[in-house]
Amino acid sequence: MISQQSLFSEEILYLNKNPNHKKIIQNANVKYNDENPSCGDSITIFAKVDKTKNILEEISWDGKGCAISQASAELLCEEVSGKKIKEVMKIDSKKITEILGLELGVVRIKCAMLPIAVLKKGIIKTFYNTNGGGKYEK
Repeated sequence: MISQQSLFSEEILYLNKNPNHKKIIQNANVKYNDENPSCGDSITIFAKVDKTKNILEEISWDGKGCAISQASAELLCEEVSGKKIKEVMKIDSKKITEILGLELGVVRIKCAMLPIAVLKKGIIKTFYNTNGGGKYEK
């Protein structure tokens, strides 16, 4: 009998090999890159945010790394597209592991959290910093 954990692992590998959101959005108003130096994962998030409605209209990613970080980026894009920014900023490790459908240890949770951390940093840099050209409703 195949365990549920095994089925989720297969989905992670599939998403890693067949991403739908791995592309560059040319007119993104949020673009941010970061990496996990301990393992080499690197993620760049591209997003279009409607500044008047505070909605994440479109999101994509590019990067390299382990299957967990890449699948997390893919599933994150599916999860947050069309959501209010304040909802996106509330996503935590519990939500990410729920989205992935995996129980992750201390080391692997860093891989899974990289995409949401990059998205949040990009939003903060773009909309919170005084040089970022605007703000959004908290």
